[in-house]
Amino acid sequence: MMVTKQELLNILNESLKTEESYLPLYTQHITSTLFLSNFTLDQQSRIQEILARLNSESTMHAQIFKKLIQVIQKRKKDVY
Repeated sequence: MMVTKQELLNILNESLKTEESYLPLYTQHITSTLFLSNFTLDQQSRIQEILARLNSESTMHAQIFKKLIQVIQKRKKDVY
């Protein structure tokens, strides 16, 4: 499947928005409501570890999307 430069930039910008906005919001919400859950303290701790890793990886993904957007914007190529 081939896409135009603008379509690809739209996809990357939407992905960036997800990484920067939605995922941190969801992980923060889950973390803040863990104390209301029936999970054991060990389970809560493990969930917090996983959410912290997810946040860290999400930050790295956002950086990758930003770099890709910059590279693609500079190129003259219009079909990917």
